[in-house]
Amino acid sequence: MNSKTLSLVIVGGACALMLVFLVVKGQMIDKKLEQLARPSRLFNLKYIESNMDSRGDWEVRLSPDHDRFFYVVSQQALCWIGKGENSYIFGTADGKYVVKFIHLASMPSQLHGFFAKLFVKNEKRRLRVNKFEDLFMSSRVSFDELQSETGVIYVHLNRTKAKIHGLKLIDSYGQSQRVCGDDTCFVMQKKALPLIPLLTDLMDEGQIDEAKVRVDQVFDLLLSLARKGFVDGDDGLISNNNIGFTDDRAIYLDTWHFFRAKNLDVKERMRYETQLRLAPLERWLKATYPELGAYYIQKRDQVMASLTAERTATT
Repeated sequence: MNSKTLSLVIVGGACALMLVFLVVKGQMIDKKLEQLARPSRLFNLKYIESNMDSRGDWEVRLSPDHDRFFYVVSQQALCWIGKGENSYIFGTADGKYVVKFIHLASMPSQLHGFFAKLFVKNEKRRLRVNKFEDLFMSSRVSFDELQSETGVIYVHLNRTKAKIHGLKLIDSYGQSQRVCGDDTCFVMQKKALPLIPLLTDLMDEGQIDEAKVRVDQVFDLLLSLARKGFVDGDDGLISNNNIGFTDDRAIYLDTWHFFRAKNLDVKERMRYETQLRLAPLERWLKATYPELGAYYIQKRDQVMASLTAERTATT
């Protein structure tokens, strides 16, 4: 093979390799663009857009000041935080608030007549209806009755007109989407630090007194809810990370399970709280931070003794 032929072979091989490279690179770019263009598998606007009729028992006592506050805050983009069992959670850009849009895709009222009977068994449908009834009523209660215990500062459950305009949402892929806030159902809450991580940070930094204050606030939260005659129906209080802290108090992070209990016995309710719902926290503190665990037990006993004294004084 002479030098001219060899040069042609080398050039031809190089061109072939370049062509293969360009084809592969093009496929990679196309795949990336397709991934960026498609909607998030975790979130889609249709999941939070409502077609429900308004209901009087879902109306929340909002003042014009509440509406003005939400209007100002909602000028920020709301950034994806995560997905819960009942909601899609977004946070404001300043990190101060979270907005939980209720997951409406499986709302029973979106099936009507023949199709409801055809696709949903009666018992299953009844359970789903009850779940959403409880969820919406709990959301209303969290604002109207339990703002101190939940940190809820705005609630929108019924569809409205020309009240909440476009909300900018940044989804789990970092894509920007806009939704008409009037057609969504959501709860807005102060952002709070979860209980276990905060106590861990405080103890690891040697801030034992501050950790004790936070333990006090946990008992204050549960006692406050009981004294108002309400119950949180989620028994996984600790395992579901349902307590968090703002600057000056503990609050419930999950607002979906509150209901009023008739003739609630506060002492018996607190006994239930300490023996069942708070038991995982007690075990964790004893095993991980014995000094704080001992303080927890002391505080628990003080609360129960105080409730016993109250009952004795009233009989």
